[in-house]
Amino acid sequence: MHRRGLPGSGHATFDNVKIAILIYAAWVMLIFYLAFQPFEAQDLRPFMESIIAEEDLKALLPRVEFPYAGGWLTYREPYVLIQFVIRKAAHLFFYAGLAFLIVYQQLLVRENAVKAFSRALIVVILVASADEGIQYLHEDRAGLVEDVVLNISGSVFALLWLAWRERAVCIRRKE
Repeated sequence: MHRRGLPGSGHATFDNVKIAILIYAAWVMLIFYLAFQPFEAQDLRPFMESIIAEEDLKALLPRVEFPYAGGWLTYREPYVLIQFVIRKAAHLFFYAGLAFLIVYQQLLVRENAVKAFSRALIVVILVASADEGIQYLHEDRAGLVEDVVLNISGSVFALLWLAWRERAVCIRRKE
């Protein structure tokens, strides 16, 4: 059975599988490394303060305020708001990347895309839960259920994109 258009469509060699597993394991280790870091090591506010004044930044931002995890994010605290957006975008990126890497590795050794997608989602749920669990237990961090949901959303986005891409490739081949 040919895996039309999805990553790993070629013939898998043992070396390819090993490399894919190493890359995906390294990605998970990077996620856990970042989870163990104290908040200060990832705090972007001092850098932002050094390049733009708070009032100038407030003038550039849209007038938005919204709740998240029991608190409010607001344009009135521009450094906090921008750091939030950057950090949550990183969550989406890291977990979309994780889902992609898992699907790629799974498709190197299995023909069934549904199983690969399912396994990717299960692994992402486990890694996201462990990631936030580590942060919850860290004295300097806050593990949040909202972040687990955000992490899973990043992976679901990647999986939907891969499924759409697979469908688009199949349709083009039929034409």
